[in-house]
Amino acid sequence: MAINPGALKTRALSSAVFVALMLAAVLWSQWSFYLLFLVIHCGCWIELQRLFGRTTPEYMYVKTELRSMPVIFGFGFMLYCIQPESNFYNQNYFLKGFAFGLMITAFVVWLFRFLQLKSYKKIVSRYTLLGFLYLSLTFGLLFHLRSSFPADNRYFEIDFGLRIVLALMFSIWINDTMQYIVGSLIGKTPFSKISPKKTWEGTVGGILMCVVVISVTGYFTGFLPLTLLMPIAAIAGIFGTMGDLLESRLKRNAGVKDSGNILPGHGGFLDRFDSFIFSIPFVWMAVFLWLKLHH
Repeated sequence: MAINPGALKTRALSSAVFVALMLAAVLWSQWSFYLLFLVIHCGCWIELQRLFGRTTPEYMYVKTELRSMPVIFGFGFMLYCIQPESNFYNQNYFLKGFAFGLMITAFVVWLFRFLQLKSYKKIVSRYTLLGFLYLSLTFGLLFHLRSSFPADNRYFEIDFGLRIVLALMFSIWINDTMQYIVGSLIGKTPFSKISPKKTWEGTVGGILMCVVVISVTGYFTGFLPLTLLMPIAAIAGIFGTMGDLLESRLKRNAGVKDSGNILPGHGGFLDRFDSFIFSIPFVWMAVFLWLKLHH
């Protein structure tokens, strides 16, 4: 399949604007970072619940509290995951208490409404747990990564947590771009029935190019140790692709093309962050394994 220059130009331009806005929020301050991902977390939850509702219409019949409390609980959990080493935490010493109180309140309200249900309990409990594991737990690990590293450590004077997040973000974007380009140029073998546009050539080529580009960039800039940067790039390529397939499966089950339309030309929050979301837990594990091996 030949590359469509017009489509590639449009995709590149819209992606550039999106990346610029994302980077501005991520780099401006810890406040803007946490606020950005709290908004993304909320948007993803809303879209996920819509997909659940299309897949299982009975889910949308339950009371609003049963669908909104998990989102609020997730907010509290994400804030609770911010570590004491973070300047954000030191400036707001009440944060842990507020986060814990938010989680307790949301859980009590949810449990009260859940016990009142006469039907659909299995559906509600299943989708609530799946949503927490898929979104809130994942974004909580992201907040933990961002805030875990003090500035006086020999590895951490460069704001280690922020650089890990940036490395993952850039790896996801490079992998997506390279998969699209390589697949358009030489892709012939379908990768999965779930996502028929993906090819083995594009998938493997994108992952390899992602690792190469990130590693070369890291080597010349010293952004992060290569022994950590290369696994992050590989995780972004492999698990990012799996995250994309997972979201495609959810959309296929729901009978929709996009999870939402909040981002013109790119669908919804889940469409844009599916790869990122699925990669975070594995990057979190890789980082703390790396730290254990190097200390």
